[in-house]
Amino acid sequence: MRGLWFVLISVAAAGQTTDAVIWDTTGLGLNGESPVGVWDGAVWQRGVGFTPESACVLTSIALPLSAVRAGGAVAVVLASDDHDYPGAPIEEFTIRGIGTERRFYTVDSGKRPVLRGQTRYWILVAAAGESRVTWYGAGLNSTSYYGPVDAFRRNNGAWAIGNPYADDVIIRGKKISGAAWGMPGRPEVSRLVSK
Repeated sequence: MRGLWFVLISVAAAGQTTDAVIWDTTGLGLNGESPVGVWDGAVWQRGVGFTPESACVLTSIALPLSAVRAGGAVAVVLASDDHDYPGAPIEEFTIRGIGTERRFYTVDSGKRPVLRGQTRYWILVAAAGESRVTWYGAGLNSTSYYGPVDAFRRNNGAWAIGNPYADDVIIRGKKISGAAWGMPGRPEVSRLVSK
């Protein structure tokens, strides 16, 4: 059994390329702000949908943020897609110590989940505690399945989709070459099983 795990890890590592940007909405134009947290008597959460071009292993997520008061914090969730709406969480992160000046904050993936190509995923952001945070970007939105799509909700209600803008995010990962998808979410296993 130990030898099989070594083969699986070796095959997975051999199919990955170097770390690269797999999704970047920062160059889409416009410049806006989306409130996250308690604003105007409501608790706001935001998200942006993204669709990797090809299979990859997530390595990091970067978001342009600022807080009303220094020391702000947000919970960031990588989620699956559920019929074009945010679905089940895949990995969760926390960004603490957000300052009052706008800058990019990066979280590194510990789980390194495999993301399928041509499949929509979501990056969701909620302020932690009483933090009031601004998520910048507002690149031009697209209703195309492969374009960025904005999601937002108030007071943990249902997600609304298709706000005119989508917040900025830079997602980095390691592309996987030649993955077969015989077993969902496990291309390294699929390749061995399919041969």
